[in-house]
Amino acid sequence: MVGHVYVKSGGAWVEPTNLYVKSGRAWIEPLEGWVKTAGNWEQFYPQVTVALDLDFTVTTTLDPRITFTRARIGTYYDAAGSLSYAANNILLSSQDFTTNWTKLNGATVTGDNITAPDATLTADRLNHVTAGTVEGGQVSQSVGLFPNPMILSVYAKAGTKNFVILGNNGTGDNLYCWFNLATGAVGTRNPAAWTSAGIQNAGGGWYRCWAVAIPAAPTFFLIRVGQSDNNENCTSPGDIYLWGAQLEMVTTATTPATYIPTTAGVVHSARFDYDPITHAARGLLLEESRTNALQRAQEFDNAYWTKTGVTVTPNNTTAPDGMTTADLITTSATTATVERASGVGFGDYVQSVYAKKGTSDWFYLCAKITGTGAQTPSAYFNLSTGTIGTVEALIKSAKIQDVGNGWYRCAIVSASTAGAESFQAGVCDANGSVSVTVGRTIYLWGAQLEEGAFITSYIPTIDGSVTRVSDVALMTGPNFSSWYNESAGTFVAEFDLSAASGIRGILAADDDTASDTIRLYGNGTNPKVTIANNNVTQADIDAGTIAANTLYKLGVSYALNDVAACLNGGTVGADTVATLPTPTQLRIGAESASLGNILSGHLRRVQFWNTAKGDAELQALTT
Repeated sequence: MVGHVYVKSGGAWVEPTNLYVKSGRAWIEPLEGWVKTAGNWEQFYPQVTVALDLDFTVTTTLDPRITFTRARIGTYYDAAGSLSYAANNILLSSQDFTTNWTKLNGATVTGDNITAPDATLTADRLNHVTAGTVEGGQVSQSVGLFPNPMILSVYAKAGTKNFVILGNNGTGDNLYCWFNLATGAVGTRNPAAWTSAGIQNAGGGWYRCWAVAIPAAPTFFLIRVGQSDNNENCTSPGDIYLWGAQLEMVTTATTPATYIPTTAGVVHSARFDYDPITHAARGLLLEESRTNALQRAQEFDNAYWTKTGVTVTPNNTTAPDGMTTADLITTSATTATVERASGVGFGDYVQSVYAKKGTSDWFYLCAKITGTGAQTPSAYFNLSTGTIGTVEALIKSAKIQDVGNGWYRCAIVSASTAGAESFQAGVCDANGSVSVTVGRTIYLWGAQLEEGAFITSYIPTIDGSVTRVSDVALMTGPNFSSWYNESAGTFVAEFDLSAASGIRGILAADDDTASDTIRLYGNGTNPKVTIANNNVTQADIDAGTIAANTLYKLGVSYALNDVAACLNGGTVGADTVATLPTPTQLRIGAESASLGNILSGHLRRVQFWNTAKGDAELQALTT
């Protein structure tokens, strides 16, 4: 088979942009054809431009046509292999200080008062209106307690006053950092509240001002009118201008990320995941909702954890996220564990933790189940070789993942049928034995106990359980209709799954219901393509077999009474009796409006051609 076709034009052979053949009395562009080379007829395909090509391995930002939501923080491995937190802004109404912001000290806000740094009329005037020597007018928002540093930033411009003040109430008192908007300089910084600060010229008199905090308790952050450095008061009325406030949870960053606008809700961005060892791009990480039932996931010294035969030295070494928050576990008896009775219910649960070798090579995870018929099944992990040792009965599966710098994420899946399941990690001398020599050490960080049959990305916690809600990515309206062809087309999706179980949506072109849809999804180990029109199934093709943590390409071509599906260039499955649906959107990493049917894996690439490819070309596209 040849990849290109040439025609003779003016004595020269050229490759045409389009190729047409005569059918009856009309010239048409064929779906496929044949050419004669060296005496042999060979099949060719015309050069049809791909109408949609979303390659999630070559970018770290979503195509602007995609609407993405996830209401809580999400973790992933960045291009350097570090565990990171997806870009986020947890302030509401980030460029509208007239709403969702508390006004204090006689402050008034005039919305959309001057031109903002993005050249739109969306910047607000913050006015201190009280005469006399009093604290400057301010706006503020309250936030919860987070386990990592936070960066508060805002774009500010001098008005009749030249200072903006950022305040942090995380220590129980308002502590400030001053910024001079006339000179573009950071002023006084209270180190008890802010670990660092910076200012950047944004043009047109605007400066982006920021400061880094590690709040010790739930807090509120404030933005205040200032008159002079290291002075909380103004002696007369006056104003400054504000736009683009952002409060983001970070790991080791000391400067703010690209500004993310918000309205009535917080924004947590999509995750472009990388292999923590090879640093190869894995694509867009899309996961179902999960809850980490454990509190104080990074603080084994906390009283929340029951320590038996161990001492804990907190914040002793660098954790997988680059911060010095990993704990040293030292044995003081021959049985040495850290444990938490979680009180979770029956069913499959995954318990996991990041572990690193100290002076002991071995440690174990135990699914300690209380109540009638109590069980303590364990799985053993070698932190020197990164291998799994003995896996005892009642442990359904065990997994170890090398995440770099000597760290491994270890996990077990167990099914609690007798009572509540506890999290327990223990240090041991050898595979299969819970006994340990006094003085042995390992490092632990990031414990997680989640309901489900497979592990998902780490969910940090402090003073309560935390739910990471489902990733939702959609293309709707003109963003969808501008490239979609209802009468004929071809989709190809490249993906992997964290587990080949349940319904795992890859993509769906639908009308926001199951009535009119073209769906690509995994049903257990079966890769499926299903087409429904007016709530009647028109095609239902099983394209082969899939497994967890393996890369696949699944494709479907469709036209009236002509549907074909292919997995990894294999045998093409066909349905020759099918009418077609009228979808209005593309659902990415899901196959229905049910948020339980999320991919829970990586989507590397999605492509669409507005013609129905032939079987041979569909095989080639999925190889």
